[in-house]
Amino acid sequence: MDYTQRAIESIVENEALTADLDDQAASVLLDWAMSLARQTAQGVASMEEASADEQFETRMRNVRQFIRQVNRWAGNPASTLSKVLELAAPIYGEGLARADASRIQSFSDETEQLSQAEDRISGLRRLLENRG
Repeated sequence: MDYTQRAIESIVENEALTADLDDQAASVLLDWAMSLARQTAQGVASMEEASADEQFETRMRNVRQFIRQVNRWAGNPASTLSKVLELAAPIYGEGLARADASRIQSFSDETEQLSQAEDRISGLRRLLENRG
């Protein structure tokens, strides 16, 4: 079973993931989505097939929901970050919001000043992936 190929196809074939964004912002978001898709595929590669299939589908559904919400948030500066973070938890860890509450609040305040969706997306990715 080629989970990497399936993961990439599930991202590339889903136009709703970037519907609210211009081409540049969509490209930034798709790069992130592809990275998460590859990580998802790698995460199930060593499992037995029945369990891997189930885990793969669940995890990819989480990734797509998260990316769609980032799309909405980045494309609409008036939207809130809370739903994005809620959907990030299964991907980045349940303790995300509690562990980084002050960083998240600072980031939220800063993003209100950013007019470019790709800057908002890049900043969010840095926040979530560089929590250490």
